[in-house]
Amino acid sequence: MVDQQSIIKMIFGFKAKYLRQQHGLSLEELAERAGLSKSYLHEIEKGKKYPKVNRIHALAEALGVEYDFMVSTRASKKLQPIVDLLSSDFVKEFPLELFGISPEKLFELFSNTPDKVNAFISTIFKITRNYQMEREHLYLAALRSYQDMYDNYFPELEGAVRAFRLENELPAGMPVATEVLERLLEERYGVRVDRERMAEMEPLRQQRSYYKVSNRTFYLNKGLSSAQLNFLLGR
Repeated sequence: MVDQQSIIKMIFGFKAKYLRQQHGLSLEELAERAGLSKSYLHEIEKGKKYPKVNRIHALAEALGVEYDFMVSTRASKKLQPIVDLLSSDFVKEFPLELFGISPEKLFELFSNTPDKVNAFISTIFKITRNYQMEREHLYLAALRSYQDMYDNYFPELEGAVRAFRLENELPAGMPVATEVLERLLEERYGVRVDRERMAEMEPLRQQRSYYKVSNRTFYLNKGLSSAQLNFLLGR
């Protein structure tokens, strides 16, 4: 998940880069106009740095816009859908790590091809509104598509499994018993497994699992297969 501070930096950097390109300025030219170093401006455009007030004023003047425009979530018609997406709960909650996507890669995609991404985002929003699609369904559809692209084969996951087996001296070539994983979870990480309570929680009845940080308890729903249990415990 992406934190709020990172999103603020992304939006500012995205607008700065787009406006620079619209003016036909190179990094060096804008840096010189705004009195900034090229490397510092590059960090801003990549969403890694957020400038101080005086430097924002200098950038806004060099780009021909108001200070308030640079620091707000307002943008031009072409940029607004991307800014809205970056500002939304969707980006904050979207499990990027499940897809092997870093916030930096996502931001690079947005800033390098804003017009194409804008059209794509607008289309997705219209589809989700028209079909009243829940965001969880969208996550799952995206995950399935990603898995299909790679034929459900991910070498890094297999490497992590092999390392886990060696570290915990588990036998190779056969599924690890669920009880063994539960014991490792409790002994090594201090996490208790509860298989009863979740079925009594109305908001969580449709979920497979839930981890509660405050009491370090991993709740598992009833009716799960051994393969599903092993996947959830192993993860």
